[in-house]
Amino acid sequence: MAYCSSLKCNCSIIRFYPLFVIAMLTGLRRSELLALRWRDINLEAGVLSVNRGLVRLRTGEILMGSPKSGKSRTVDLPDQAISCLRTILRSREEVHPDALVFCHPDGSPLLPDTVTRHFGRLMAKVGLKGVRLHDLRHTHAILLLGEGVHLKVVSERLGHADIRITGDLYSHVLPNLQGEATMKLSENFDAETGVDLQEDLQKGREDRHTA
Repeated sequence: MAYCSSLKCNCSIIRFYPLFVIAMLTGLRRSELLALRWRDINLEAGVLSVNRGLVRLRTGEILMGSPKSGKSRTVDLPDQAISCLRTILRSREEVHPDALVFCHPDGSPLLPDTVTRHFGRLMAKVGLKGVRLHDLRHTHAILLLGEGVHLKVVSERLGHADIRITGDLYSHVLPNLQGEATMKLSENFDAETGVDLQEDLQKGREDRHTA
């Protein structure tokens, strides 16, 4: 029985793994991922369009509405995301443009709570209990900011209505990034000009002291 339970868990992780990968690499919301159709993706151009979000009402009814921001957006895809989506595409016998990218084998929508529950199980399995599915979105943003991507670009990828929302959410990250940027600026200045400011300043202080 324990073996069957473990096998079932591993199968569910494999089934949902591509969704978690795309969540990490695009920063899309859960509702946006579950509403994504193949017509929204251009693998040749390496972009996807976020045009809607999936919402489950208290009655159990599933609706496809506008994204949370109320506006559509385009998100560039890294190579790993394109490869992951191609793998999903190859696993389907026939794909209609309106078919959901992430769905049950019969093509029906995945329920938001189901996806969240499976992610929680995966995190518990790898010793990261408490990490939420939404944290993949935060990780996406922090990794981009850490690589020096402009705050406006990060805001556009996340679909925030205003860049100030992005700034407020990740204000704890920005001071550290400014410190790193200043250090890089200093290093580049020294490399380009051949001038070591710290050495020159120290030499100037010594000259004034001995004058």
